[in-house]
Amino acid sequence: RHRSIAEIVQDYAKTLVKVIKDERPLLSDLSWMMKIDSDRLICAMPQETRLKLSLPALRAVEAQAAGNAKQLKAFRELEKEVHEGKCYLTSNGHGIVLRVVNLITLRLERWDGKFCVEVGKWSLKEG
Repeated sequence: RHRSIAEIVQDYAKTLVKVIKDERPLLSDLSWMMKIDSDRLICAMPQETRLKLSLPALRAVEAQAAGNAKQLKAFRELEKEVHEGKCYLTSNGHGIVLRVVNLITLRLERWDGKFCVEVGKWSLKEG
């Protein structure tokens, strides 16, 4: 049990050092000067560690869904996303479970200032 916690702390520390190196922040003992986003840091951690961090929140969601078929189905989909590394779970200061995903955006712009936008997706099955 403690080994698992030690592995999480070790991965967090390694990833923090990498993010600091990549960001090249103004080094200071004032943490607000570094402006490192903790969600970005966690998204950069190994998948196994993100899964370990997500398990307490995942179990809380499962307990909340118990006995409700619709909620259990949604829980299974969320559980699959967490295990596949598509997201990780955390909670806010009020105990509310949050689903965090890492998004990468791309802006394609022509020489005349016009840019490409995907407005949405449509399929026969889902509408």
